[in-house]
Amino acid sequence: MRSIQTPGETRLVGLQQGFDGLSIRDETITLHLANGQTAQFPCMVTTWRPSADDLANLQAGMPIRLTLMGNAHPPVRMEVVGAALESKLDEVTR
Repeated sequence: MRSIQTPGETRLVGLQQGFDGLSIRDETITLHLANGQTAQFPCMVTTWRPSADDLANLQAGMPIRLTLMGNAHPPVRMEVVGAALESKLDEVTR
């Protein structure tokens, strides 16, 4: 899987360290909590495109693995963004 430019990119990180660069869109999302309240959380969004091999593995039922650096697990969200979900991105406060 390769990172691609994230729509609405607010910064590009990693170039000075010799990496390809990671396109990031900073945004704030609203989470609906179990107690009925809502809370605002800052987020960094990156966009990834699966290769043909990745797609074949997904079609064969292989899992997706998320690797986090360090030893503390931050909250994460993984989703497939398509036409139906693209409108939800417009609801996010940037």
